[in-house]
Amino acid sequence: MDETLADILPHRPPMVMIDALVRAEGDSATALKTFDRESYGAEGGRVLESALIECLAQTVAALEGRNARQSGRRVPGGMLAGVDHFVFHRCARCDRPLQLAVTVTKRIGPFCLARGRVEQDGAVLAEGSAALAERFGVPELAVTVNRLEVPMHDPRAFAGLAVSYALSPRGACHMEGDMYGVDMGMGPALELGIFPGDRFDATEEKGRIAARQQAWRNLYNAMILCQFQNPGVERVLAALNGATGWGLEADDLMTLGKRIVTLKRMLNMRRGLTRADDRLPDLLMQPLEGGTEGTVPDVDVLLVGAYAEYGWDPETGRPTRETLEELGLGFAAGELWGMT
Repeated sequence: MDETLADILPHRPPMVMIDALVRAEGDSATALKTFDRESYGAEGGRVLESALIECLAQTVAALEGRNARQSGRRVPGGMLAGVDHFVFHRCARCDRPLQLAVTVTKRIGPFCLARGRVEQDGAVLAEGSAALAERFGVPELAVTVNRLEVPMHDPRAFAGLAVSYALSPRGACHMEGDMYGVDMGMGPALELGIFPGDRFDATEEKGRIAARQQAWRNLYNAMILCQFQNPGVERVLAALNGATGWGLEADDLMTLGKRIVTLKRMLNMRRGLTRADDRLPDLLMQPLEGGTEGTVPDVDVLLVGAYAEYGWDPETGRPTRETLEELGLGFAAGELWGMT
């Protein structure tokens, strides 16, 4: 590692995964790395995928360190907190230089989100699918919602998932409302109005049920509960009251879940989310033969029900002033609706 890199990168051998920072302009940077067969992160003459991700993370770290030094600040430490919508197209080989390109796309306090790409011999090896589709001029081919890939659970097979994906605060995520489990009868919370039904049903009522399930699972996530457990409303209520001493009733659990979803909604809208982002990718609106029986969900109808259940304005997708007050979030009404 050269002396300049040592000054801007918090890592030290043997955990240094870039050889040089060759370009840094604003929020973008490019680094180089060549693995030999004995390098940490190499195996059988190829570079492990996990090593490529670490290379990109260290390129971001070097960029942040350079910017800090130029502004007279201490080089920050940090860690890789997560990776989303990243695709590996082919193996990276040892003994040939890798080009690592990163761009910081968003900053939230001490955190940053970055987009990365790895190339070797001029070929793209790894890149997020949304970024890859844009790179080749076909963004409509990326099967993503708000830039997160859709998982294997297909809303053409379970229409309620259209709400789960379209309104998820983090993009397409089945952990934000597993409607396939509801419609297969896998322990739905009947006491909260979450009833199983026809998996192809795309009515306003199914949209409402999907919103309830999303709120219920958001409460699960806040309590750090495994969604495979499904202990039931009574046990969840007893556990929460036992841990907090709150004395909640069953209906309060749904209120808590909706408060969580709505608060995330407000944060995303502050960051630029709009009603137009509540959608499915074009390819998921194409019918398939087989188990989906050629059906596609009516997203517009489902969202009407979901917005009504959450108390969000159907034209703007924003939580109404009345909803914010009911959920104890009235402090945010001014920002969303121009209230004081």
